[in-house]
Amino acid sequence: MATVTREELPELIREEMLNALRNIPAVRYQVIGIMTEVFAQRADLQAILERIDAQRADFNQRMEEFAARQEEHSRRLDEMREDFNRRMDEMREDFNRGFIQLSKEIRDVDLHVQAMGARWGILAEDAFRAGIAGILTEETGLKVERYLKMDTKGQVFGQPDQVEIDVVIHNGDYWLLEVKSSISRGDVSIFQRKVAFYEQEEKVKVRRSIIISPYFDPGAQEQARALGMETYTSAREVRV
Repeated sequence: MATVTREELPELIREEMLNALRNIPAVRYQVIGIMTEVFAQRADLQAILERIDAQRADFNQRMEEFAARQEEHSRRLDEMREDFNRRMDEMREDFNRGFIQLSKEIRDVDLHVQAMGARWGILAEDAFRAGIAGILTEETGLKVERYLKMDTKGQVFGQPDQVEIDVVIHNGDYWLLEVKSSISRGDVSIFQRKVAFYEQEEKVKVRRSIIISPYFDPGAQEQARALGMETYTSAREVRV
């Protein structure tokens, strides 16, 4: 028997296998069965891989749709948050305006109570005057100054006495104010003499004579207006 070398062995095996496949049907059918089984497994594996790829693509698409929905939800939440903040700011502004208005109304009521008290001698007239001057300053920005001077000739009261006048100087114009808890016809006449006294003593022309009081006796307002005076029942009514 001839010796087969390592180099000759593969070729010999190949020739024997080909010869068996050609000449021995059982071997040929067995090899065909094995190959069919292998190829079937590869086809199944390919199908599985394709299915995995399809599921991966579907998953990725679903994730993209989910991300898009999340982004839309976030955008809507931001819009709702902005709208809520805007509405809260509006409500806060409305509340502040209402609170300021309520404070003014309460202060007006308080001044009317002070006026009633001062009218009946329960409270000081000076407290009421100070409250009116404070409101006038807040509402118009005008500074109310107190003018005090001795009337030695008795031009105002008919005898020597101290004359007190509230004065506002606005853009070089002189405004004189009479602020009292109640005004009678006699008060109007006295205020007219105060204006004349001030113009004479200070050598100026009074542009506006203003009376502020929540209570005018019958005929007092008509008398004041006939003399060219302005009358108001509230400091907030005074026009600048």
